Amino acid sequence: MVYGEKLIAQTLHDLGVRVIFGLPGLPVIDIAQEGMNLGIRFVAFRNEQAAAYAATAYGYLTGRPGICIAVGGPGVLHVMTGLPHATVNCWPLLVLGGSSETHNGGKGAFQELDAISLLTPHAKLAIRPPDPDTIPKFIKDAYRAAMYGRPGPAFVDLPANLILGTFDVERKKMMALPEAPKSMAPDNKIRDIVNALRGAKAPLLVVGKGAAYSRAETQIRTLVDRAGIPFFPTPMAKGITADSSPYNFSAARSTAMKQTDIVLVLGARLNWILSFGLPPKWSPTVKIIQVDFAADELGKNGGDPELSVAGDIGLVVDQILKQIGTWKWQERNSDYYKALQMAKLRN
Repeated sequence: MVYGEKLIAQTLHDLGVRVIFGLPGLPVIDIAQEGMNLGIRFVAFRNEQAAAYAATAYGYLTGRPGICIAVGGPGVLHVMTGLPHATVNCWPLLVLGGSSETHNGGKGAFQELDAISLLTPHAKLAIRPPDPDTIPKFIKDAYRAAMYGRPGPAFVDLPANLILGTFDVERKKMMALPEAPKSMAPDNKIRDIVNALRGAKAPLLVVGKGAAYSRAETQIRTLVDRAGIPFFPTPMAKGITADSSPYNFSAARSTAMKQTDIVLVLGARLNWILSFGLPPKWSPTVKIIQVDFAADELGKNGGDPELSVAGDIGLVVDQILKQIGTWKWQERNSDYYKALQMAKLRN
């Protein structure tokens, strides 16, 4: 016989979970207690919203889903803000929500709420195990959904009778999931990108938070130093490359966007942060080459779908480095470079 909360905690531990964020409350607090018995750290908050945000940050920094537990009813409503936050940022998040007993459904049970219907539009996967035997599989499926493909939020609804009950369920150790599969770009597309950079009169690199998520610091720093191409990071990508780099033109961002003819965007979406890749902030004739792990981002707004590629930022930059060889941009006397320098000094 096994308690439901122990079965849940064991499943999380098997998957490699070592930190849980949440707010102590019935019935989910028993999951946290069983987790602590297994060596999982429980970080408590005073509001589920803060716990969800912390879990999304943990997912961003580790590349594996941050786990947030929430009580039913108002707890689920509070944690709900974390789901679109994870969706928009493409960060892996798994929310485990407690709910009222299944046999009391429709009777006005304590904090009764149809969380599945509420959260389905906002999660990659929202599910409720129908019985104790399916608890490990459902949690693993949600964990995988949050991490694989475009990362995002997943939700598992856990009724109180499944958490607090005792069941005759055979203990089957779950295998930890490997990291999400990574892809590379076709060689001919890499060749086209390198040729475009070599032929540019005013090249630019833009480094986004997707590059940080991919942990592509080494590859991008090597590319910047070797090729000597002007660059700037988006806010969430600061630290991938040094602020002190002579090629960092964050202080001349507007000038760079306006005057560049070829820009390689590494892991940044063409949203409001980058003025959607469209005039008047960007030149009407600029070619914007996107590298993103989500193929549906390619060609959005001002992106060039012919030159853009889907793939892991680190692996794709490695491919670019191999093809670019020892080439270095040499237009230090160009009007473009002089304008960048003047704007940088002025700002």
